[in-house]
Amino acid sequence: MRPVIDRVLSRVVRIPFSGCWIFTGATNEAGYGIVGTGGRGEPTDRAHRITYRHFHGQIPAGMFVCHACDVPACCNPDHLFLGTNQDNVNDMVAKGRNSLPPRNPHVVGSVHPFAKLKEYQVVEIRSLYAKGWTQQSLAVKYGVVRQTISKVVNNKRFKHV
Repeated sequence: MRPVIDRVLSRVVRIPFSGCWIFTGATNEAGYGIVGTGGRGEPTDRAHRITYRHFHGQIPAGMFVCHACDVPACCNPDHLFLGTNQDNVNDMVAKGRNSLPPRNPHVVGSVHPFAKLKEYQVVEIRSLYAKGWTQQSLAVKYGVVRQTISKVVNNKRFKHV
C-alpha cells in the first residue's frame, strides 16, 4: 500500500491564483478531505491534517489544524496553522464566518455547504416556472425535491439572485 501522504498528494489540484491545494478525493459533510490511514477497517483522517504532519511535524494533543484560506478541502501546508479550539473560533469570528445568512455573506447561495443548485440554475428555474413548467417537473430536471423548487420560485431561497 502506498504511503498515505502519496495518496493525498495524488488527489490534489493546485490552484495558481489562490495557492490552495484542493483535495479531490472523498470529503465529509463539511467539505474536508478524508483519507483512510491504512487498510480496510483502519481509521480515516482529514487530508489537511495528513499534509500538515508530513510537512510540519506532529500535531500536539488538543490542537487543531486551522486553514488560513478558509477552504476546507485545501491541503497546502503553507495555508495551515496550529491553534486551539478557541483560536479557531476567534479566527472564524474575526473573518465574519460565525453567523448564518443573511448576516454572513460567505454562506449565501451556492457557497453554502449543503447547496444543491448554482445561481445560474436558479435563474433558469425561475424563468421556466414563469413559462409554465411545474415545480415537480423542475425538481426532476434539476435533481432536487419539489420543496426546494418551491422555495426557489417563491424567493425563500437564493434571495440574492
